Amino acid sequence: MRKLKHVMKNIPLKTFISYSHQNAAEKDRLITFLYVMTDAGLISLWHDAEIPVGATWQKEISKHLRDSDILLYLVSADSLASENCRKELEFSLEKKIRIVPIILEDCDWKNHQLSDFQALPEKAKPINEWRVKSLGWQSVVEGLRQVVKEMETFESERQQRTTEPLWLEDPISGYRSIAVDAFQRMVAYVSAAEQRLQLPEPAINEATVQQLQRHLQHRMNETRAFLKIENHYRGEAERFLKTLTIVKRPPLLNTP
Repeated sequence: MRKLKHVMKNIPLKTFISYSHQNAAEKDRLITFLYVMTDAGLISLWHDAEIPVGATWQKEISKHLRDSDILLYLVSADSLASENCRKELEFSLEKKIRIVPIILEDCDWKNHQLSDFQALPEKAKPINEWRVKSLGWQSVVEGLRQVVKEMETFESERQQRTTEPLWLEDPISGYRSIAVDAFQRMVAYVSAAEQRLQLPEPAINEATVQQLQRHLQHRMNETRAFLKIENHYRGEAERFLKTLTIVKRPPLLNTP
């Protein structure tokens, strides 16, 4: 997943609405239901109806889509047949923008690449099949709130990991070097102790031996502690590196 630009700066997640113009009324209804989220600064919405007069249509769409964090794809037979919607979806897939399908009507979307993503409303029940449509739209709002929360949590944890200097290049060897340093210091103390014990008898007394034993024990305990730290962070590092190769986007919503 690409780095989010807006999560950690208290800036709304930029949200692009992809839809067929045959579904303009549904797009406007969605915007109305998302008002509280936009007013609270959780998301900011953009759609092609906001293109200024005289602006280049495709250029404006590309600019706003490129800077988006979330793509809300209003799914209908018309949008599946729309060339513009197809291009917007392909671009979002390429740029790893979070894709949230919103099912407006029963159509062949389950045999489309959109079926790879958790859809809204709840259980992907089309909006036009809800007896009380406002409940369907509110289900969309609640699902999107969860998406925003997941994205914020994922990005926050990612940034916390990268603030550790030892993670920046090699998260495993960084912590190993600490343990190695402690071990080397312990060896130096052992060597010094051996040299002291080889001195003429008058230079050695019981207090000297006890002092060396205490130093040696301290260094051995220190080394064990660092080795324990190394083992802990080795596991953490390996799990973290594994997520980098597996996770392409934040976790999707749990399947109902």
